[in-house]
Amino acid sequence: IMMRHIKEQRRHSLRDSSITKGLLLLLVISVQFASTEARAINYLYAERPKLGLEYSYSYDKDVSESPYLDSEKVSKLYNEIINISTAGWFYHPALLVYSLEFSPTWKQTSENDMSDGDNKTESNTYLTEYNAEIAILQNKPYTLVLLGNRNTSSLRSTRAEMSEARTDIYQAKLILKYPILPTNLNYRHTEGEQTGFARSQKEMDDISLSLRHNKYMGNSSLDFFYSTNSEQSSTSSTEANSFD
Repeated sequence: IMMRHIKEQRRHSLRDSSITKGLLLLLVISVQFASTEARAINYLYAERPKLGLEYSYSYDKDVSESPYLDSEKVSKLYNEIINISTAGWFYHPALLVYSLEFSPTWKQTSENDMSDGDNKTESNTYLTEYNAEIAILQNKPYTLVLLGNRNTSSLRSTRAEMSEARTDIYQAKLILKYPILPTNLNYRHTEGEQTGFARSQKEMDDISLSLRHNKYMGNSSLDFFYSTNSEQSSTSSTEANSFD
């Protein structure tokens, strides 16, 4: 079981590294091809990349008193975030347009437990958030949209270690824009992982289909939805399927 867990961790880290490197490569290409405003070189158009910086600091002090034990815990959190974004098209706007956003985040935490002999712990964490969207043949009666994003968050508790949550979503949409029978076919894959005091992993796949038939005498519609969901934690494991 331990070997399997190690292999899964390595597989996730390799995949995360590949996604990060790919997004960084696209951003570097966009920076190289962008001038003061924007320009197209070798069939690649890129807007001038936008850069943003964020810094935040939070302080939390928890004091509890009881007849048997008094405790005092101080937590500090520093966040440093760099936001880089760009957008453009490849070959021609009618063929492929894209938008990219990349947000590396550095988190520094410091926890001081006064009730345990002034026990102090510190940690540094690097997190990556991104958002990418590609639309192919957006002006045609049929359009394919690809999306991918990652969100991260920190769950703080004064009575337990900090927990980090990560959610990855990959999505594909096929849009048929025929007036008589407009159709949307959507597939979404979601992966989530939480570490710290509440460890868990989840994975979900959704498929949906929506059909509309419009006529002068009335409208008809057909909606289909199928979902599979699996979740594992340190205490339980669940799997569920739903059909609608």
